[in-house]
Amino acid sequence: MRKFNLFLIVIVCIVGIHFNAAAYGPVGLLIQAEGDVYHSYRGKNQKKVYRNMFLFKGSSIKTSPGSTCRFIDQVNSKLVDVLENSEVQLVNTGVHVVSGKIKQGPVNGGFLQGIRRKYRRVQRYSSIQRRAHKQVDIDFSTASKIVISNKYPDIVWENMGDHFVYQLHINNKTYTIPAPKNSDIVRYPLRDLNPGQYTYKVTVLKDNVPIAASEPTNQIIFISDEKQAGIDYSKHCIAQLGHENLFIQAYHLEENGLKVAAMDLLSHFSKENRENNDVRMFLIKTYNDLNLKKSKKKELVFFYQILE
Repeated sequence: MRKFNLFLIVIVCIVGIHFNAAAYGPVGLLIQAEGDVYHSYRGKNQKKVYRNMFLFKGSSIKTSPGSTCRFIDQVNSKLVDVLENSEVQLVNTGVHVVSGKIKQGPVNGGFLQGIRRKYRRVQRYSSIQRRAHKQVDIDFSTASKIVISNKYPDIVWENMGDHFVYQLHINNKTYTIPAPKNSDIVRYPLRDLNPGQYTYKVTVLKDNVPIAASEPTNQIIFISDEKQAGIDYSKHCIAQLGHENLFIQAYHLEENGLKVAAMDLLSHFSKENRENNDVRMFLIKTYNDLNLKKSKKKELVFFYQILE
């Protein structure tokens, strides 16, 4: 069974890479980093550059004194030298200088086309998806099963946009939940349930009018405090692998069905260890299991970036 699970993980990742690894497309390729060169995405988690890497809109490059790098700007077909003590941001139009200096010159056209060819297959897949998406008003679904407890009470589903409102129907109750701002994930804690199995449905409303709903047969399983205590106790058996190892903790939670709790740990670990694609595979699988398509797609962009 464990080998089969690993096989599924690999298949999910391989299919995902071809399907949407470059949903937003790279602005270009960073090369020839000399000295202390750093990159970050949307100003967060600044990391030192040790190797060639694709960068996307929203990324930044920063060079320290005595350090330089080159960037192949595929938007403008330019080779950009980022000089020492400089910072640039990557935007839709290419490279924007925040501070310091850059030099620009022509780039080998054949090599630039090679970069584009790597993403042409992905663009074909995403184009097919966009055409299919137009056949329905909104594509909305939730996880077929979510396991929660008093310790880990959150259920999640994909946020369709800031202007929507959601209604969660469970146990003959309806909870009205506004869309969170600037988040792809809606979270709601359920603490007033007794241990057991329930069906749930989420309805999407726009201007107080229902426009979509998830399957009404999807399940929430609320485990008892005793079972949660057993899960916590069994965690001591893997303590020798590292008390602070978030990946091991997340894997243990996922094995016991607590996918939302596992997702939170994996996401935190992945943000702190951007180069670790092994952990990213598990995070992508968790997003897939929870039907969080937007989060999965964004993580696949990082996955593909690291592969290059």
